[in-house]
Amino acid sequence: MEAMNEISENSKWPDEQYISKIEMAHRMNVSTRTIEIWMHQQKVPFAKIGRTVRFHWGDVRELLSRQQHLNTPPETNINSGEHSRVRLQGLARLIRKRHRMTANIAKTMDTSVCN
Repeated sequence: MEAMNEISENSKWPDEQYISKIEMAHRMNVSTRTIEIWMHQQKVPFAKIGRTVRFHWGDVRELLSRQQHLNTPPETNINSGEHSRVRLQGLARLIRKRHRMTANIAKTMDTSVCN
């Protein structure tokens, strides 16, 4: 999980991009097996369409940012309880929205394959 903290806020990759497991491993500088382990441990958000796995880079960066925020010493973390709760609620809404979008894409793909 330490590799997750190496991604800087000034990343060169756009946030609104879905990436493959291989690309995720490349960006995180870990193996694809490590990504699979993180997925199994629910350490990274991902969407599954059939047998295809995609990661929304913005969600991953948000998770990394939150992880770094949680690692900040409490004395420098002003009003952290309320701020963390609000950020987690926002992230949960974003993940639900992405999940709905992914489900709609999957339905569209199923419809186009059947026609």
